[in-house]
Amino acid sequence: MSTTRSICPKGPATDPGTGAGPAAEPGDAVILCAHGVRARPGIAEAHARALEQRARYAAVRACCLFGTPDLATTVHSVDAARIHVVPLLMADGYTSRTALPRAVARAMREGRPLHVHPPVGLHPAMSELIRDQAHALCRARGWAAETTALVLAAHGSPRDSGSRQAAQQHAARLATSGTFARVAAAFLELAPRVPVTIARLTTAPDVAHVVVVGLFLDSGPHGRDDMATLLRPFGETVAYAGPIGTAPGFVDIIAAALAAGRGADADTAA
Repeated sequence: MSTTRSICPKGPATDPGTGAGPAAEPGDAVILCAHGVRARPGIAEAHARALEQRARYAAVRACCLFGTPDLATTVHSVDAARIHVVPLLMADGYTSRTALPRAVARAMREGRPLHVHPPVGLHPAMSELIRDQAHALCRARGWAAETTALVLAAHGSPRDSGSRQAAQQHAARLATSGTFARVAAAFLELAPRVPVTIARLTTAPDVAHVVVVGLFLDSGPHGRDDMATLLRPFGETVAYAGPIGTAPGFVDIIAAALAAGRGADADTAA
């Protein structure tokens, strides 16, 4: 079965905040804004370095919403006529709708124009990156994708449906590709929970193995520690591909998001 079939939607984007806007151009500055892991930007710093090495932008920096450096400090550190803020968040959920606007408002006190892009996890190409990571793990384990179920593990929040919606949207796209026996979204803090979903899939007659991809940016408490604890009881029939934010192709999606020119200027987006 081919694994190169495109699973990106053909129509225009309908995700929140994906209206037309200026694409990032040479001379612009880019700030990658992460949630924060242990009060630091975490892997966002590596993505910023990788993007800066492409020598397209005046500066590329990383910051975090919960920790240091924060967005306002980072805005102050760059010298460019236009600054693009890319939220390295997996969904348009509670964090993007509360903490991010507050951080942008504080940064705007610097008097610098900011162009805020949608959360990178909403980019349609994310579905293909998830598929590629899962398929690569199948090959490494010698498992046939056709008899392997794929679980997308997201955080989920009872306060906001954004995480659920994003995970389910990716799962629906992946299901139509026909690459895996079954595809399901599961959550840490919502039903269906990750262990319950995996247990159900391991008993399905058409499933021999289960691959899990974490819809997390970093190998932090959720993307590494929680997932290791939840998957340990299932033994060798279940494998974890890791957090999607650590995948080699993740920086390419950031670059694509910048080139797409979606989002809105901060002074008109709120």
